[in-house]
Amino acid sequence: AEFDQFDKQKQDAIDFLKANFDKFKKLENFGLSKNESPTLDFGIYTRMFDVATQYDRFEPELLLLAGQLNFTIELSQYGHAVEGNEEDI
Repeated sequence: AEFDQFDKQKQDAIDFLKANFDKFKKLENFGLSKNESPTLDFGIYTRMFDVATQYDRFEPELLLLAGQLNFTIELSQYGHAVEGNEEDI
């Protein structure tokens, strides 16, 4: 999902984790140590230039699935590229 589709990103992650939960539980069998935590990274556009306070929530189902798998969750905020110059983000 795109940077402006945070709700879709979260639902996609829930669906993916549920569909592959049993496989992810076996990651330790393939070399992932108990002190390593895979990260689910959600990339979104920042709204901090348009609002006084930005907040974004994760659904309990996603938090539960990630927690049961020992996955961390990260929210990365990106600025919009200036039209004509993608280096100015």
